[in-house]
Amino acid sequence: MFDLTVSNGRQLRQMDETHVYIGHAHAKWPGKSSALSNPFYIADMTRQQKVDAYADWLWRKLFVERAMSPQVMTFRGLLERLRANQPTKLLCWCSPSACHGDVIKIYLEAILRGQVPPCPFARGPIERFAHEFAFLSNFEPVTTRGQTAEHQYQAAKVQPGLGEDLLHAKIMLAGTAGQAKRLGRTVTLAADWNQRRVSVMLNVLRWKFDQRPDLAERLIATAPADLIEGNDHGDVFWGVCRTQGENQLGQLLMQVRTEYQLRRFEPVDLSGE
Repeated sequence: MFDLTVSNGRQLRQMDETHVYIGHAHAKWPGKSSALSNPFYIADMTRQQKVDAYADWLWRKLFVERAMSPQVMTFRGLLERLRANQPTKLLCWCSPSACHGDVIKIYLEAILRGQVPPCPFARGPIERFAHEFAFLSNFEPVTTRGQTAEHQYQAAKVQPGLGEDLLHAKIMLAGTAGQAKRLGRTVTLAADWNQRRVSVMLNVLRWKFDQRPDLAERLIATAPADLIEGNDHGDVFWGVCRTQGENQLGQLLMQVRTEYQLRRFEPVDLSGE
């Protein structure tokens, strides 16, 4: 269990090693403002409105924007403190009233549990992998030779030792994703293929976005929208057709998106090994 609290500095005479100041520059605590201080000073906002605006702002900084901003670096430093079991008191001026320190605490605790905290703002779903979101489709080229996630997925159907090695090669060398998909329909499927296909697709998607960091950044930028593989060809397993479907591809894309959002907050290896 991590020792993390939010404290009010008004009655504090001296900071110690447990305190981390998260406010603006102040005569009592000389120095620069914290990178995690609340930038919302709008006069006609209530205290809670300022905290809510901060929650939106910080969520975007941490989980949508890809820049290693001062907010991200300071937040990572707090995570490392907590992972090292250092008691940490977030010091500001508001607690126990509504405070942006409570937002920081909630976000830290979520990441330490391996989760992205719930997004505080709404964004409509992405319902088609087309136009600006065509990169979410398995038909998006990944390699310089034009291979796609569809090539990888269809080739994964081939079982070693059944004499279909040539078919595997044909799938991987197919000129288009559509050709690879058609060739994949001729593969002799393993008896457990339907049980394995979702995990296979997950690994294919991880491969796709690891190969193309630019696409990974665009995937992250879709947060927090629900990703829905809307289609008109009746695929109700991987997608949604006429409002019906399991949307397995969309669910996996959101899972991969979460994995990428959390990567920048993984523990830092200081061993040098």
